Amino acid sequence: AVDGTAQSRQPPECFSVVAGVPARCVIGTGPASLTLIGDSHAAAAFDGLALALRAVPAAALSYNAYASCPPILGAESTDPQSRCRAFNDALLAPLAAPRKQPVVLVAFWQAYLDRPKVRFADGGTSRPAFEDGLTASTCKLARGGPTYLMLPWPQFAWRVPYRLQAALVQDPGADDIGMPAAAALGLETDAQAMLRRVATACGARLLDPAPLLCRNGRCLASHERRPLYYDRHHLSVYGSERLAPLYAPLIAEIRQGVTGR
Repeated sequence: AVDGTAQSRQPPECFSVVAGVPARCVIGTGPASLTLIGDSHAAAAFDGLALALRAVPAAALSYNAYASCPPILGAESTDPQSRCRAFNDALLAPLAAPRKQPVVLVAFWQAYLDRPKVRFADGGTSRPAFEDGLTASTCKLARGGPTYLMLPWPQFAWRVPYRLQAALVQDPGADDIGMPAAAALGLETDAQAMLRRVATACGARLLDPAPLLCRNGRCLASHERRPLYYDRHHLSVYGSERLAPLYAPLIAEIRQGVTGR
């Protein structure tokens, strides 16, 4: 059987779906050396970043995520039950204060461009309003300290564990499944372009996971017959941990900060 159920090893109290704003979570001992915050894609990124951070034993990770809530100051969810605004006010806004610790912002950015899920003070829900809101928020955070934006990882047209299981039932020796890179990444070109513009405008740094998941024009949905995703676009624990090398620049920055305390 294909194990596609491993979604994350994150502490469950650090991630909220709708009800309630979780308390700030710090994983590790001592003061937080790094903050990861965002929506369910941040939850999917947790395991890879936690794995990479093991290289600095004295480091601790501050982490929180809220479903369907992009890490943007001033963003109000169009879902009346969501407490997205309260989440960002409580956990994102303090990161605009002067800090040395890096902040990593992760979200399913393309989803917010494709279907309005947040509005801003002027009531705007358009793509330009979203990009303006993200730019203003990211610039404010970047003035506080090192700020990273995660570029989109590939997404697929089918639920990965089911497609992999069907392939292996038909042929136990089947190759790993995937899609041409143009298709797997093509649905997120608007988000890619937006994040690059925002990073340039704000002096934020970009993390690009695609080179670790795509090779020779093809993006893999499984590796060694294990699913890299638990649905179409959320990384499994196994997939998330494949991204650990992506955080090398962060780890170097954190190591310098920890040893320099």
